[in-house]
Amino acid sequence: ERSTTSTIRSVDKALEVLEAFSEISGGIKLSRLSERLDMNRSGVHRLLQVFKQRGYIEQKQKNGKYHLGMTAYTLGQNIVSNMEIMRMAGAVMEGLVRDYNETVYLAVRCDQDVLFFENAGSLHPVNVMALKGRRYPLVECAAGEMLQAFGMVPEEDDLCEPFENHAHLARLKQQGYSTDAHRLGEGVISLAVPLLNAEKVAVGSLCFVGPESRFTEEKIKGSLLPPLIDAGHAVSAQLGYYGYTLVKSRLTRRQFNTKG
Repeated sequence: ERSTTSTIRSVDKALEVLEAFSEISGGIKLSRLSERLDMNRSGVHRLLQVFKQRGYIEQKQKNGKYHLGMTAYTLGQNIVSNMEIMRMAGAVMEGLVRDYNETVYLAVRCDQDVLFFENAGSLHPVNVMALKGRRYPLVECAAGEMLQAFGMVPEEDDLCEPFENHAHLARLKQQGYSTDAHRLGEGVISLAVPLLNAEKVAVGSLCFVGPESRFTEEKIKGSLLPPLIDAGHAVSAQLGYYGYTLVKSRLTRRQFNTKG
């Protein structure tokens, strides 16, 4: 039993080291990594050597920095290709970029964070920093608010939140979209809609993200929000939620009957 406990702790430490690289860009030196993880330098070094042998981690010869290797990349690509939501959202995201030339992100929930999982980039010469692979607390951005508003209710973590936040999420749920300014970075604007499954639970969020200089209130309301909402409806239908289609069908019949 003691041996099993020791093995579990070793595996846990190894995963902690590997997971740290999801938040690191440009590589990191051994000393900085051990400080960041508050772990023994020699222990971190041993784990890095194992990961290097398996291709999960590589080390640059020039500066000695460690970064994710091709095995980790291949594993990540396999996960992406096997995700149902990615297969269904991919073509819609590319269509939005083609028609509106603004960067689109697919965001998913990861514990109490929102992970900007995949993106289709615009061709604008001026864009905001890349968000792919970055995590933010659910409460700090529009995508996270959509995942909360259309999440499983109630969740244990939501029970401790102030009533005001529940009221805010209820308003966003009725509205069907959320926007934020400067939460993902200075001068960054994002718009988000939910991607709903058959149980009307958000399994992801579709987002337009761009600089404040281009994302004016007029452009957001007139040019970006309508197609983003339609795109969210289309992907949700593929995921099994037909509520939007039924509502649109009823509205169409009502308009037809009125004209008749």
